[in-house]
Amino acid sequence: MSQDPSSSRNYGRYSRRDQRTRRRGGRYRAPEPPRKLSFGEKVQAFFQGLFGKREEPLAPIPRSSGPRERDRERERESQRPTSAGPKREAPMFESVVEPSTPRLYVGNLSYDLAESDLFDFFSKVGTVKNVDIVRDRRTNRSKGYGFVEMADLEAAKQAFAQLNRSELVGRPIVVSGAKSERREGQRESSEPSR
Repeated sequence: MSQDPSSSRNYGRYSRRDQRTRRRGGRYRAPEPPRKLSFGEKVQAFFQGLFGKREEPLAPIPRSSGPRERDRERERESQRPTSAGPKREAPMFESVVEPSTPRLYVGNLSYDLAESDLFDFFSKVGTVKNVDIVRDRRTNRSKGYGFVEMADLEAAKQAFAQLNRSELVGRPIVVSGAKSERREGQRESSEPSR
């Protein structure tokens, strides 16, 4: 018995769905591909939330506040209650180290301060050997810190105890023990190694 080629599965050029449609007397219509969106529709869909996804609306852009608005904001902030917790120290005083050498680090200096002013300020406590304010190489402007070398370790400890957090030219200065000038294994001269 021979098999009918139209009834066998995937035999011939028509699929089963085509065969059913042909039996009913209708024409088979292929499913229509999805309609392509125009450029304007794509842009619109993008801004509506990437093709149908609805996202939360963005926060409104704050208005540019004029001087009066800024004054009102400052006033509101000043009226807010402050926390009643303990007051923290300023962060510049957190890394203060007890001096172990006669050399002291002095920070938070005024940019207008001269080395002679710093020398006079520290000579009230003890004998000063050397004062060096660190300056920018290009502009020769003070970087706001320097080093003071006292005559001995006792004078350095006394200067640390008396002058740390004291005010000099309207700024509270930081006095701390300086780190060693040269690390071990580092050459004395600044010549490049060969």
